[in-house]
Amino acid sequence: MIRLRITFGFLVLFLGMETLPAATSGYHLLTFPFSTRSAGMGGTYAAASPDQFQLFTNPAAAALTTGFQAFTGSVRHLADIQGVGLGGVVPVEQHRFFGEAIYFNYGTFDRTDEHNTQTGTFGFHELYVGGGYALDILRQFALGGRLGVYSVVVDNETQQTLVSSVGGMYHVRNDSTTIGIALMNFGANQGADELPTTLVVGGSQQLMYLPARIHLDAQMNRQQQWRVAVGGELFVQENFSLRAGLNSNRFDLQTNVLRSDFIAGGTAGFSLTMKKLSFEFALQSFGGAGVVQQMSLAVKL
Repeated sequence: MIRLRITFGFLVLFLGMETLPAATSGYHLLTFPFSTRSAGMGGTYAAASPDQFQLFTNPAAAALTTGFQAFTGSVRHLADIQGVGLGGVVPVEQHRFFGEAIYFNYGTFDRTDEHNTQTGTFGFHELYVGGGYALDILRQFALGGRLGVYSVVVDNETQQTLVSSVGGMYHVRNDSTTIGIALMNFGANQGADELPTTLVVGGSQQLMYLPARIHLDAQMNRQQQWRVAVGGELFVQENFSLRAGLNSNRFDLQTNVLRSDFIAGGTAGFSLTMKKLSFEFALQSFGGAGVVQQMSLAVKL
């Protein structure tokens, strides 16, 4: 009966996604899957329950981490866009406190006047700094939330916005089955663009007869655009796993170049653990636009 009520509750929230208002957003940093684990599995993150802390996922997932952890990651994005991230989680009994910072550098651009004459150059940067709290209740329900400040700097102009995310997870013993829901990126918008508020619902299941795990996410943003992602992990050895995924990004490219866009939305990656260190790597395909490389390093103390 308890599981039935939980499932019904998630279903109601899932159907409620249609009530999110439509808008257009330009906050790219807040929509990018900075978790390397998530990036390797199609961008799924709602129900991912890693023992390792990951940046900018369902905030409730931090409740399932063990011990003090520190995390750093880097992204080599399209068009030489560079991203770096730092984060960590501190356990205090059953409580988890975490912090994270993500920085994107879009490079240098030419400044021109009304006659299209170059008059100099300017930079474009994005920065997110935030923190949160997560708690595992009754060893089956995890709740979490985060609050941060998003800043964008274009030339000498700076714009700042408060951003919040909340999430919940239901997980059985040993986390063989998890169900998650998160409302990401809502808050006090102070710019011309609306915040990229997204509601995501997902599930994750450890397979019974294979050393593997599958993940499935359904997401909807303020533009009322759906995004579906599926991913999986194959645990080759205790300290090594392979990852792959697919999402619906291909249908959003609309380039009509079938040869180059055939694998758009496809992802792959791996994880290697050595004692207290974990190294992760992921590739994300954007079809004819190129491939994004991502890696991270985590340490448990």
